[in-house]
Amino acid sequence: MTPIRHDPTNDDPETECWRFCGALYAAPMISETVLALQDRFGLAVNILLFSCWHATFSNGRLGEAALRDLICATAPWRGGVTAHLREARRALPKGAPLRPSLLEAELAAERIEIAHLATLAPPAGEKAAPATIAATAFQNLKTCLIATGIPLTEYLHSALTRLAQTTAALPSPSD
Repeated sequence: MTPIRHDPTNDDPETECWRFCGALYAAPMISETVLALQDRFGLAVNILLFSCWHATFSNGRLGEAALRDLICATAPWRGGVTAHLREARRALPKGAPLRPSLLEAELAAERIEIAHLATLAPPAGEKAAPATIAATAFQNLKTCLIATGIPLTEYLHSALTRLAQTTAALPSPSD
């Protein structure tokens, strides 16, 4: 596994991406939605959130090849680090003293992955027109399904629509 190295301590695009992804994750019903997509379909939460962030830019549409490259580039980190931290945390009973430390480590690993995604993605351009963000986010999310070989079901359509509409409703990453 090639280590992902990044120090996201300043106001760079990687930090903006992390903040946006955190705000989207914290929006009503979004954490439940992306965690269900992760647990039921094996979709990577960070790829979903990143795809929404990228949609907020004028050329934010991510093609299937770009998404496959991003998924492949981060899979070793996600599978070799983040997933093990999550598994260890989930194995402990709620209230176990080690759980908060594992959650903190898991979030740090997620942040490193988001920063890596932001450095690998195609250039995003200027801020997108608000009217286009939801449509672009939905297309990016749908392309995530295509890139991973998952057919679009009614359930998935609903979940992706919720993510896309919430993305469009969030303040701009640079606001």
